[in-house]
Amino acid sequence: MKARGADEKSGRLLQASRRLVSQIHEETRSLVSELRQPSHEALDLKTELARIAEEHTTDCGPAVEFQADSPLPALPSHIVHHLKMIAREAVTNALKHAQALHVVMRVHMQSQCLRIAVADDGQGFDSEARHHGQAGRFGCIGIEERCEKLNATAHWRTAPGQGTVLEITLPLNAAA
Repeated sequence: MKARGADEKSGRLLQASRRLVSQIHEETRSLVSELRQPSHEALDLKTELARIAEEHTTDCGPAVEFQADSPLPALPSHIVHHLKMIAREAVTNALKHAQALHVVMRVHMQSQCLRIAVADDGQGFDSEARHHGQAGRFGCIGIEERCEKLNATAHWRTAPGQGTVLEITLPLNAAA
């Protein structure tokens, strides 16, 4: 009985390790692409965010869902890249640190602003503590820095034991 439990735990750890290696690979590719001159062609934000959800689709792991309920404008590739990396970091934080079982990414237009919300059912945290992060953890700070580059805002709604919602608001005039 113990062996079977150990095998199941090993399988889950192996699957989580593979997922982490894939995330590291994707982040490395994204970082290298940032070093190049940004393209002026528009990327599809919906497609990029949907890929994040697909990367986390497993039969036995946490569920990551993507929703887009309105047409989105075409955006320059560097803006799509930063928004994608913000969403990826929020999902990673939810799965890795908050131990969420369900994460929903939602993108929509509202009042000439592009809004992305990443909500999870995880442990939540003290939102003031994100400014006093643990050594080697820069997720929330990185999100804020990327938002600053875009003239966007990041707002966390969270409390210990209550899950977390990260809301990113990008005024379209800032993206022009």
